[in-house]
Amino acid sequence: KSMRRFASRGQQKLAILLLKVSVLYLLGRGSSVFIVDDFMTDFDANRIQQVMRILKATQSQVFITSPLQMSIFGDFVEDIQFVELGSVGGRAIG
Repeated sequence: KSMRRFASRGQQKLAILLLKVSVLYLLGRGSSVFIVDDFMTDFDANRIQQVMRILKATQSQVFITSPLQMSIFGDFVEDIQFVELGSVGGRAIG
């Protein structure tokens, strides 16, 4: 069935993300950079936690853009270097 026709926006984004992660596994974990642009807004907190576990398991360098607050990343806050409005880890840059 067509994802565009029968799946919600969040389901479509999740399917695409999982297809891209499967490519990482085929290429070899830990040897790639994975860039995800603003996909978290379509997921609830539980789905975000699941996605973060999957992304961490790729052992790749992952860049995520998201308008969500840091607290939404829950258990993964310690694993993330946040860059926010001209600061890195609370230090001004630029």
